[in-house]
Amino acid sequence: MTLGKDVDSVLVVPGDGLKALLPNDVTSDKFTTKAEVVESAEAPIEKGQKLGTLTVYLGEEAYGSVDLVALDAVEQSVFLAKKKAVEDFISQTWFKAAIGLAVLVVLIVVLRLTVFRPKRRYGSSYTGTRRPRNYKGGRRRK
Repeated sequence: MTLGKDVDSVLVVPGDGLKALLPNDVTSDKFTTKAEVVESAEAPIEKGQKLGTLTVYLGEEAYGSVDLVALDAVEQSVFLAKKKAVEDFISQTWFKAAIGLAVLVVLIVVLRLTVFRPKRRYGSSYTGTRRPRNYKGGRRRK
């Protein structure tokens, strides 16, 4: 069981009894049973909710079956439910494609700004400060 609050499993019991008239020579050791229970059920689970089937066999022939139901109710954990919703969202193909595209765009921008940046026109080694275009002053003389 998944998403259960404080529990990891739920006990199942037969919902109804199985009644039949039998000949005197048939004993209970000749009966076999096979239980088919859901592998994983998600909470919330209500008391009496069907979670499987119990089939009774006499020899090779199915004699009857009865529903297996939850003995107790199980509440859903809010944290586990939200965690599962996020995991389901992240595992979607379109989300993975969008993340891949975003990483590619960031990589292209970084490469453009670092490796493929435009060359400076009048020498790339000049690192001095630029003066505004309308600067008319000169050096101060002492």
